[in-house]
Amino acid sequence: EIRHLGGALLRSAEPHGALATFDAPFLTFGVGIVFDEESYGANCTQLEKIGEALAPYDTDRQYLNFTEAETDPARFYRPDTYRRLRAVKAEVDPENVFRANHPIPAAD
Repeated sequence: EIRHLGGALLRSAEPHGALATFDAPFLTFGVGIVFDEESYGANCTQLEKIGEALAPYDTDRQYLNFTEAETDPARFYRPDTYRRLRAVKAEVDPENVFRANHPIPAAD
């Protein structure tokens, strides 16, 4: 799936949150239906081929809701936003009580 972005997704406004914008013209998403172990391997191979074909267009950002695999959470946010989120995490949750699929580590 290739989704065309732009418009409101490029414009940030108060009081929108950390993921209020997505600064890329397109977003891709691939799905493979797994029936058994053989189809799992075949689907992974096909999804990897799609990823390789689209690699020249990669902005090094990922969309949080479309990412199933463990990924560096910095890839979901702009650098300034990620630094701010790490600072907030350090201030309000230094014991790492609140967790998510893609956890943000506290700032050093």
